[in-house]
Amino acid sequence: MEERKPMWKGMIWGGLITGVMLLLSAYAWVKIPAGRQIASHWGIDGQPDGYMGKTAALLVMPLLSLGLMALFLIIARLDPRRKHLEQSSRAYIAILTALLGLLAVAHGHIIAIALGMKVDILVVVPIALGVLFMIMGNYLGKIRSNFIAGIRTPWTLSSDLAWDKTHRFGGKIFMLVGLIIAFSVFLRNGFAFFTLLMSELILTSIMLSVYSYLVWRSDPDKRNGGPMSDGRAVRPVAVLTVVLTLALAAAAFMLPRAMRPSVDVQPRAIALVESMAGGNFTAAEQHFDRRMCAALPPAALESLWNGLVQQHGPFQRIAETRPGGCWPYFFVYVTARFERAAVTMRVVFSRDGQISGLWLVGVKPVTEGTK
Repeated sequence: MEERKPMWKGMIWGGLITGVMLLLSAYAWVKIPAGRQIASHWGIDGQPDGYMGKTAALLVMPLLSLGLMALFLIIARLDPRRKHLEQSSRAYIAILTALLGLLAVAHGHIIAIALGMKVDILVVVPIALGVLFMIMGNYLGKIRSNFIAGIRTPWTLSSDLAWDKTHRFGGKIFMLVGLIIAFSVFLRNGFAFFTLLMSELILTSIMLSVYSYLVWRSDPDKRNGGPMSDGRAVRPVAVLTVVLTLALAAAAFMLPRAMRPSVDVQPRAIALVESMAGGNFTAAEQHFDRRMCAALPPAALESLWNGLVQQHGPFQRIAETRPGGCWPYFFVYVTARFERAAVTMRVVFSRDGQISGLWLVGVKPVTEGTK
């Protein structure tokens, strides 16, 4: 019973994190008007593409946090190697706390956006995930063999040597991957970040599986038998894992350059909105591709713009432009300020700089007195 106390004591940290999340929800509940739809999911381009009602958006992350804590306690009691897990309780709880911290960051971001703060998801996610991987890497080598947490392959579960060596090596790799992911914040490109993240995860999974198999073969005390090996292949696999991990990182940092369109598309996006605002809808279509010309002829474009003016008042100015990207297409977000609202449009460009899409992605009412 004494061995299980650290497991329960660790839940105090989870309770504190969940309590902070609930306090943030209570604060936001007072500030956010009833009936407001709150952004709760963001696409690869960093723009919100999913919304929830006020109640769901403010409670989903705290409830997930409570559910995760309960799940960790339940499965810890069901593990056939529970004694090993209890002996690894510090590492087990540290990883749980890191996961809850990630949920808390996501919750804080949802609330910050709902309250009108400018917080870039393409900054928050890489840093938060990078820190999570580094924390996991720091504790990975301290977890004893179990069926719940850690690098569980048939070979680590049937050889204590394979488990120990794979987790010590995996901890270093997780630390390296965490640093790479955190520094990918400088990419400021959702597609490049997603490609880097998935590539690193797949590569790490494959290499650690191979590494655990090679160590298992060299273990004379392994269970389930198997051919013997002197383990000389283990070191080359370790070196190859590190080299390929760094190579993927380098490729991902160079990817945004290769993904750039052949022309500067931001002036074209601005010219499109300015032409519509000036009533020159034929000129607005100057850089449309064939499909866009067919889908939005000048008359349809004029009807779209007049609808915006009727709903939100006269156009005043372009308030902001921001590039984005999801290869092979490229986005420019143009926020057009009307009398009663700021309307954000997503202008989609092909690789050769032709406009291939126009979407209204956000409308923010202008409060009285806002310039």
